[in-house]
Amino acid sequence: MALKSLTVKLVKLLLLSAIISLGSTSILLAQADKRIQRLATLAKIWGEVKFIHPYIAYRSIDWDRALINAIPKVNAARTAEEYSEAINLMLGELKDNQTFSFVKTKISNDGKSASEPEPVKLESGILHLNVLAAAKYTAQSKENLRNFNQKFFSLYEQAKSVLIDSRTGENTDQNILYDIDYNTRNIISEILDSKITLGTIRYRLHNGYPPQDGSTSGGYYSGFTTDAPVGIGKDFAGAPKMLPMVILMDKYSALSPLYCGLQSAGKAIIVSESNDLGTEGHTLEIGEGLMVSLRTAEMVSADGAIGFMPDVLAEKGNAMPAAMKILSDDKFRKPEKKLNASSTPQISQKDNTYAEMEFPNSEYRLLALFRFWNVINYFFPYKQLTGTNWDTVLTKYIPQFEANRNVADYRLSAGKLVAEIHDSHGFFSPPRLKNPPQIFLTPTVEAYAENQTYIRGVLEKSSGFRTGDVVKEVDGIPIDKILENFSVRISASTSQSMMRQVHGYGIFRGEKDSKAVFVVKGLDGKIRKVETVRNVAANDPRFNDFKFSRAAKPVISILSSGFAYVDLDRLQPNQVDSMFKMIMKTPAVIFDMRGYPNGTAWQIAPRLSTKVQPIAALFDNPLIEGKNISDGEFSGATNFTFSQRIPKREHGEVYKGRVVMLIDETAQSQAEHTALFFEAARPDITFIGMPTAGANGDVTNLILPGNIKVSFSGHGVRHADGRQLQRLGIQPTIKVAPSIRGIIQSKDEILDAALKFLKQQH
Repeated sequence: MALKSLTVKLVKLLLLSAIISLGSTSILLAQADKRIQRLATLAKIWGEVKFIHPYIAYRSIDWDRALINAIPKVNAARTAEEYSEAINLMLGELKDNQTFSFVKTKISNDGKSASEPEPVKLESGILHLNVLAAAKYTAQSKENLRNFNQKFFSLYEQAKSVLIDSRTGENTDQNILYDIDYNTRNIISEILDSKITLGTIRYRLHNGYPPQDGSTSGGYYSGFTTDAPVGIGKDFAGAPKMLPMVILMDKYSALSPLYCGLQSAGKAIIVSESNDLGTEGHTLEIGEGLMVSLRTAEMVSADGAIGFMPDVLAEKGNAMPAAMKILSDDKFRKPEKKLNASSTPQISQKDNTYAEMEFPNSEYRLLALFRFWNVINYFFPYKQLTGTNWDTVLTKYIPQFEANRNVADYRLSAGKLVAEIHDSHGFFSPPRLKNPPQIFLTPTVEAYAENQTYIRGVLEKSSGFRTGDVVKEVDGIPIDKILENFSVRISASTSQSMMRQVHGYGIFRGEKDSKAVFVVKGLDGKIRKVETVRNVAANDPRFNDFKFSRAAKPVISILSSGFAYVDLDRLQPNQVDSMFKMIMKTPAVIFDMRGYPNGTAWQIAPRLSTKVQPIAALFDNPLIEGKNISDGEFSGATNFTFSQRIPKREHGEVYKGRVVMLIDETAQSQAEHTALFFEAARPDITFIGMPTAGANGDVTNLILPGNIKVSFSGHGVRHADGRQLQRLGIQPTIKVAPSIRGIIQSKDEILDAALKFLKQQH
């Protein structure tokens, strides 16, 4: 019995221990998740300040360093308060008292006065206007609005001075704020004795993302813009002289442009307990009961001064007495205002490449992640086509970048990150390593057709490979797994683009003289094993013998069928006129757009159509304006959109024969744009072949720490009728998939299909 009792107790203890262990593990996992989420939020705050906060445009602030210093503090934060302090460590580098993190407080009605202050009253010759009380009163009915206006102007006739209390506190009721604006603006307009210019705002603007390295045809730019100010008041002589006016403000007060204009024109004295008024900005809830206030614009007064500061900075709780003292002091003189010129010199927005950091430390690796994530978040026009909630990318990759052990790990993580955008313009270009690993290849040239990897060329006949062999596995690894391992690090818009890129990557690479065992299926249908050695250098000149080329064919020719053929991959702009002379009387022309053109579409398309400048493509790109960022958003872009038209035909006849274009996965970007031009010029065009790569839009780029250049499509481009192109490609009218047997026999099955089609039409 004693033994049984002991056994039961032991089992209970073990179960309790297991439960405690599981509980501890759960707590640790929850803490890790919270830390990662905090870093993700830090990244978003850092990114918004980088692209929106006005100070970054003209003050010398090492914003990267601010992030680097904050990351360890966020990691170490045990409480929400410590987390907020870490954020403020970063935001403190701005030296802007309107940009900060704070604990969200609940607005309580406890102790609130039973009665609201009077909207308007006259005491001792001073006309008091409380804008918040007035807005609440006039919002109740039109009759209240009429009564309020009648009372104000009646008392104004009796008053000696005016005191406007414009303090609203944290009132975010948009209807109330609208009524404050409406009431106050109308009153001021009536009592002004001259016309004045109001204050305005200046803010940062980004039309697309200017490249960090080199130039682009996209026309992307960043700027610092000032809205044109407006004027109010009377514009005639003899208006009744305006009474002396004092305006009480807090940092939440609306109508800053109006009050700034009154101050600048010498019509009012501003009193406040805050020394920075009129801040344009917004607030964000970031979880854990925390908020972040971020400046998005700056006030510019009519006299060109930057910022809006009170004439009298009152001590806390002493604003009203200070205002009353001014109105009762006949000797009070408004302090002279120091002018901050609005033409503030801007500084370069080029990022530090940290080229010396081949393998950056953990904080700088996170900087790489945060930099890329924010650029894509704000400026990638195809973000909605990534197939991923972009927010989740941050939390997914933070642990990966932190876990990097060496430069190869870092570059692999960065490559996988770039691949998340699924854009074949997502070029990943790291510099050459100081001690690069020696990579050797098998004596084969790989390609992809019929949804299979096959051997297109053999460098050494004695190797045992035969052209046309379909690869099933290598070193016991199925070919699908090999392709998957390479695909995760390649940014591709479509599956056809992915396979084109992967098979140019040397997918069977390995250490020098290492053995490789292939299982292949020959054209005879038989499975066999081929053993080889990886002893071919990546730059072996024998590979050049297998590069696809149409150089043996003329660029422009009249085929035996009587149809014209034009190779757009090789046609040069100075050959276009002679091309039209040669093909003008042919019944049809085949434009071969397999490859990349030389900017000839702008000359050719006008001569394919009798239409006058039809729309060829629709463009858009993110347009980021500081003034349009809304509360609760980390990015709130509108789009800059425009239509691109085919140029006007300046000379030459219009070709009226049938038009065919040959396409496949090698057609990308300008090649696809050429297809759009020809499609607009000749809606009856016939596309023959396979879908194109599906990546169009003028390329731009950024640089990650370690001097890694990353590119992406900066413009969104669609068909003239709005159909999607990105991630789909130009779709063939007649689909023709080249066969492995046909390719190795040097047959051009797509061209053959085009000739067959045309013969049927004529």
